[in-house]
Amino acid sequence: MPVVVDASLLVRLASGGARHAEIGEHLTAAIRERVDLHAPALMPFELESAVRSLVFSSEISESAALAGLAAVGDLPITLHPHPGEGRILRMAGRQGTRAAYDASYLVLAEELDAELWTLDGRLADHATRLGISVRHISA
Repeated sequence: MPVVVDASLLVRLASGGARHAEIGEHLTAAIRERVDLHAPALMPFELESAVRSLVFSSEISESAALAGLAAVGDLPITLHPHPGEGRILRMAGRQGTRAAYDASYLVLAEELDAELWTLDGRLADHATRLGISVRHISA
């Protein structure tokens, strides 16, 4: 089964935050088992924005951030373009949320019949409620 990786997971991996080693082990095992990793094309922007916030607040150094981003960039994640046709808008409506970013991960997981991997408990709950397979790696 393919896997859609949420930005929250990759931010923790890139930043060296709590449980980053466990996240790395999950991803390494998936890669070793030839599981296809996927994300919406917006993921790198979300990732870099969140990592930049950590640098700005002095939670990590810029050099650590750059090294973490490079490590995530080396992962074999296939990025998918915006699906169009209002699919994200409709998914956000099904979630009952205002923001559409999370909906893009759900749309992709649904489209690929993939499992969603996330640290975000709210997103995991939405996925479960919508019948999307999810692995919630709690922080």
